[in-house]
Amino acid sequence: MDSKQNTIRKRKKKKFKAWKVVLVVMILAILTAIGAGAGMVFAIINTAPSINIDDFANLVQSTKIYDKDGNEIESLHGEENRTYVPLSKIKKYTQDAFIAIEDERFNEHSGIDIKRIFGALLVDLKTGSPSQGASTITQQLIKNRLLSRDKLLKRKIQEAYLAIQLEKKLSKSQILEYYLNTVYLGGSAYGVQAASEYYFSKNIDQLSIAESAVIAGINQSPTYYNPYNNEKSPEVYKDRATTVLSKMLENKFITNEEFEKAKTEIDKMSSKTFYNEDNNSTLKYQWFIEAAVDSVEKDLKDKYKFTDDEITQKIYSGGLRIYTTLDPKIQEIAESVAEDPKYYPTLSKSIATWGKDKVIQPQIGVVIDDYKTGQVRAVVGGRNIKSLKSLNRATSVPRQPGSSMKPLAVYGPAFDTGYSPASVIDDSPLTPEVAKAAGWKDNPPHNFDNKFVGLTTIRDGIKVSKNIVAVKLMLKLGVRNSIEYLKKFGLQNLVLTPNKQGQTDVVNAIALGGMTKGVTPLEMAAAYGTFGNGGIYEQPILY
Repeated sequence: MDSKQNTIRKRKKKKFKAWKVVLVVMILAILTAIGAGAGMVFAIINTAPSINIDDFANLVQSTKIYDKDGNEIESLHGEENRTYVPLSKIKKYTQDAFIAIEDERFNEHSGIDIKRIFGALLVDLKTGSPSQGASTITQQLIKNRLLSRDKLLKRKIQEAYLAIQLEKKLSKSQILEYYLNTVYLGGSAYGVQAASEYYFSKNIDQLSIAESAVIAGINQSPTYYNPYNNEKSPEVYKDRATTVLSKMLENKFITNEEFEKAKTEIDKMSSKTFYNEDNNSTLKYQWFIEAAVDSVEKDLKDKYKFTDDEITQKIYSGGLRIYTTLDPKIQEIAESVAEDPKYYPTLSKSIATWGKDKVIQPQIGVVIDDYKTGQVRAVVGGRNIKSLKSLNRATSVPRQPGSSMKPLAVYGPAFDTGYSPASVIDDSPLTPEVAKAAGWKDNPPHNFDNKFVGLTTIRDGIKVSKNIVAVKLMLKLGVRNSIEYLKKFGLQNLVLTPNKQGQTDVVNAIALGGMTKGVTPLEMAAAYGTFGNGGIYEQPILY
């Protein structure tokens, strides 16, 4: 019997040893896994990007354009439309709307929300996929500025680590301010100010609680919850906005009365509520704004030596503030007159349009400026043309000026050198010898009506625009003297040395507007302004 009991004891001892070995192995395996996991986590953390506060402060921003009185008239942007606003400009309830729906314990945690992480993990286990997000506002800010948007373990670990580090560097207010200026909210709207303009055509500090709830609700899925994408199913964004309101009420950010009022406002929303002016294919006051931007680009290149890529970045994402000289009332009148068909002749069908784009004819270029300051008030670069970056006939296309050149090339210099309106010129044809010596070999100049009146005053010559009076006065002044005056009048396209075709503007024909390249309406407006400004030329400026 003792032998039997000894045998049983030995068997139990062996079984205990076996379980002991298994337990030790399991513990070692767990510790190994933990060690390997910890090692992997540390390795991932070590490869995380470093935090530079400039990454949050230096954001892509839209360029704002203002008229002469400082009123904003347009914004320019690339892929990201953003206007940075300080937290002090964002209503408390707008801030709370985002906190309520995105991170209700934002003011309590240190970068990560443990409770929310376990809640999201439980949902993911039930669904079998990582569909539930648990990122705090701090983590989202890290993701938006430093990391990718992929739901990968590596990114999530780095995101959590960096969020904790960021909370040590910045205050909650700073984090929230950066977040509200970086978050993507549909269309090209980045940040709450751009979203406020995009959806409601308002500044962020003008939003109601209901409008704040709509914008905050969009953040989870900017395409799905975008009101512009749900004209036929408004309940999509309305239900989401109501959820935001409910979270705000639950967290005591709003009262029951405020909830009911905002809920009623949301229920009444329709496609007419939203006002989308974020359209990069049109510009208000297109002709003027494009000319002003061209002027800014030229100055950035010539004065500050920016490269073309740097200029594009500055204009469309550098957050510039361009204060133009535009007078909207004058601009609108000029555009209205330029577009009115009653001011144009009716042309035959064969010449009523030009080119493959069938550009209507005749065309027009208009510049109106304040000649005492040089500030341009209106620009019209064409009529019946809406495409951006179209040919601007007012500022970019030199044309032959014809007789409008006479006061600049001839009469102005003449009066400045001793002639007067009463001075007499012989209005008679040039002899063939004189015409040939003056540069007209085959077709000597003549008056428009081919009539000559003999001795006449410069006053009468100007009055009826007699070509012969202008030409003979030019021969007395000398073409080089005339060219020097044209330089003083600000003409930019003078050809002073013969080109490859032997063409030059240093010829007597310039008295009648015969030029190699020509002049723009912008140049002519400024040049003629000299007469009204007591002989003082003011360079035209658009900003």
